[in-house]
Formats: sequence, C-alpha cells, structure tokens
Amino acid sequence: MHDDIKFENTSNGEINLTTNGIAELRNQAELARHLFRERKQTITGIKFNADQVEVKIDYYGILAVDFSDELKTGDVIELKGSSIFRFKDNKIIELKDIG
Repeated sequence: MHDDIKFENTSNGEINLTTNGIAELRNQAELARHLFRERKQTITGIKFNADQVEVKIDYYGILAVDFSDELKTGDVIELKGSSIFRFKDNKIIELKDIG
C-alpha cells in the first residue's frame, strides 16, 4: 500500500468513514476487526480498468458487539458490495468500499 492511501466507506449512498494515510487505515482496520465474531468476504467478480480494479464482494458477518437498537451481538449481517482499488507507483493509493 502507498503511504498516502485514502480509504472511504460508503453505505446507502453516503460516505460514513474516511481515513488518510496508511497509519489511519491500519488503526481503523484494528478497531473494526473486533466488531465481528466471524466474518467472510467472497469475491464474486473482478473488473480491471486502466488504473483501478473493482472487486464485487458478498459479505457475511456475525456481530461481536451491539451496533444499534436493531443490530445486536450475535446478529448476522449479509451484504453485497464492491471495493475499488486505485493504484499509483504500483501501490494501492485509494480504496473505496461501497455497500
């Protein structure tokens, strides 16, 4: 990954998380891994473009914590989404998760 990587997470058409730089992304990944007791991502498609790759993903997770009044510990989340990777200097410079 590029030191200046930018990460964006979009849910329901709205950006709900942004990080700038590899340290912020690493920190966010460490925090997020404790939110799920179990999770699995299955790649369902890959599309290559000039400077980016779009990966279609089916996501399955079991919550390890309460997310809200509706989403509680032990609840199952199943989503379809995509991740878009953009490259600079043969490294990932931008990652967008869209769900």
